[in-house]
Amino acid sequence: MNLCKPERPLEELLELKREIFVQRDQEQTHLWQNNISDYVSLCNFNLTAIQEELTSIGLSSSGRSQTCVMSSIHQNIKILEQLLDKPQTPDEHDYLDFKSAKKILKDNAKIFGTSDDEHCKSKVMVTLPLEAAQTDELIKDLIAQDVSVLRINTAHDDLGA
Repeated sequence: MNLCKPERPLEELLELKREIFVQRDQEQTHLWQNNISDYVSLCNFNLTAIQEELTSIGLSSSGRSQTCVMSSIHQNIKILEQLLDKPQTPDEHDYLDFKSAKKILKDNAKIFGTSDDEHCKSKVMVTLPLEAAQTDELIKDLIAQDVSVLRINTAHDDLGA
């Protein structure tokens, strides 16, 4: 078994955290706004190597951190510092923690007529090709099949699309 040494992912996470904070809009005052900004910034990085390193030592990768990006990164930093017997990096920034993020999600779900009390907690997101924007039949069919979230992926389309 080829285990990753914790020094490298720690350095990479500290740098990633710095980079994300640099890209933040300093005018934003709400933690949820910062979290969205942080998530967009996070998506601009190729995280494949660091995710593999974190997974190889039993830590969570950033794949499910969208609800609390900086909290997830900072928690991994704290754990790696403990593994390496290093002093804890002080965290002078405010960010959305997991518990607060869950509350916001729960409150927002009420806006759309759903709640935690419902029997089905699953949400289904379907990524559609650009062609789905040109006709509404596919979308109507998917909604009839209880798809919760639809998005059209234009990331790979050309400028003419």
